Amino acid sequence: MMTITDALKKAVYQFNEANIPQPRLEAEILLDAILGCGRVYFYSHPDHSLTQKDVEEYEALIKRRCAHEPTAYILGKKEFMGLDFIVSPAVLIPRPDTETVVNAALAQIPGNWRGIRVLDLCTGSGAIGLSIKKFRSEAEVVLADISPGALATATENANALGLKAELVQSDLFADLQDRRFHLIVSNPPYIPRDLVLGLELDVQGFEPHLALDGGYDGFELYNRIIQGAPDHLVDGGRLLFEAGDGQAGDLAQ
Repeated sequence: MMTITDALKKAVYQFNEANIPQPRLEAEILLDAILGCGRVYFYSHPDHSLTQKDVEEYEALIKRRCAHEPTAYILGKKEFMGLDFIVSPAVLIPRPDTETVVNAALAQIPGNWRGIRVLDLCTGSGAIGLSIKKFRSEAEVVLADISPGALATATENANALGLKAELVQSDLFADLQDRRFHLIVSNPPYIPRDLVLGLELDVQGFEPHLALDGGYDGFELYNRIIQGAPDHLVDGGRLLFEAGDGQAGDLAQ
């Protein structure tokens, strides 16, 4: 019978062979997904025996991760801003760096300001817009994306988190007509096209290229949003972006 120690040791070896970063952490996260006991349990009960069903399910998850499928897709969720977001291959996996964007947005919205309208453009999973709604419940939040699959995932997240938001399928501002917002926030595709296929396997092999490809120089979506934003911001409204490495200066300009 395989114990927790045996299972983790085998998984770490396989992850090292597959060049998976942080192999021990990855092994523990996936085993916890099977056992549901919390990772601390692994250290207090290292000789706990796994059932054959546990072993088979664990090995199936290890095989997927060794093929560089992201752990978030395997688990179907990712923590962001202290909230669990459903993720699917239709959306980018929310990154901790993007929490900076949410915090910057929250700083623009007084906690008691009723009627402020926020647009999360290229919303993906809805992580940015729904996090804003969570912490600024009085805000009216619109989530917009060109991808039906992304909007389906964002809808699932809104429902799962019990947060009210309007969802709109739109190629940027195309289907937002003359609507205006106090704050437009966006984490658009910004990877230069030639670099997309050079990204790590976890990203370029599994995450949607539609949400990665920012055109030949990475600025295609930025430029389109900047051009359209004045027609969709109230007087004194603000536009807030996530920027890629080395892009912030040119983007601010």
